[in-house]
Amino acid sequence: MHQSDPLESQVARELDRAGFEYRREVGLAGSRVDFVVLGSWGGPVAALEVRQPTPGQAIDRLRIDLLLARTYAEFLRGIRVFVVTTDALAAHYSDDEAIVPISGLVNRLRPVLRARAASAQATALIQPASTPTVFASMPLAEEYVDTFARAIRPAARAAGLVAVQLRHDPTSGDIVDRIKREIRAATFVVADLSESRPSVLHEYGFAEAVPRPVVAITSTGTAALPFNVRNNSTHVYARGNTAPLKRVLLRAFRKEVLAAGLTLPPPRRTVI
Repeated sequence: MHQSDPLESQVARELDRAGFEYRREVGLAGSRVDFVVLGSWGGPVAALEVRQPTPGQAIDRLRIDLLLARTYAEFLRGIRVFVVTTDALAAHYSDDEAIVPISGLVNRLRPVLRARAASAQATALIQPASTPTVFASMPLAEEYVDTFARAIRPAARAAGLVAVQLRHDPTSGDIVDRIKREIRAATFVVADLSESRPSVLHEYGFAEAVPRPVVAITSTGTAALPFNVRNNSTHVYARGNTAPLKRVLLRAFRKEVLAAGLTLPPPRRTVI
């Protein structure tokens, strides 16, 4: 586990003081979340994403996290998803229940714990700590929320993986080291090369150097990509049209899982 951000440590202290059962950095239905809060029966009732972006980027970053949380919650069979942040930043979203100030976290969770009944389906969404990961390198922008939430994440879940996407403030602490550790730990990397973002291209190059296989996609075509990337296989997708992309990624993910000598999960009736 990485060294905690200060706000994550504060969340853990608040949960401990309230006597809530929880798990940290858990795979939940194909995506890693910072905290999963458990009910008295041991099943998940809430997922917490902890965010403390820098002031200059705060509102934009929180809006992206809010969109991700709303989309993610659609797949979680009644599990609530909250974005926990500082009191000052949460004040900008005081009318949105998905954004929770750290000072109000316990009070927000208490009625959720009382209201939720045991659900075998919800409990099954928690993935074991040994679940292989796929690192998602992609632009941090609203227009790519669906790419992760409705294509990468469900494809990972169906292939027996946990998709890891680091969305923390890139200026905070050891984020570059964390990215490198996550890439090294991943079975492979999926890289969205849309707009040729420098950070994504850097992570793509680092993955190849490790080496880790890379599944490359783009919504802006390949003509503007650097020549040493452009000549590799890259799937072009239409942004917002996630169903075809999810199918393409699922085939690619299953191929990489088998190539790594891992076992594919049994086929599912639906890809969540």
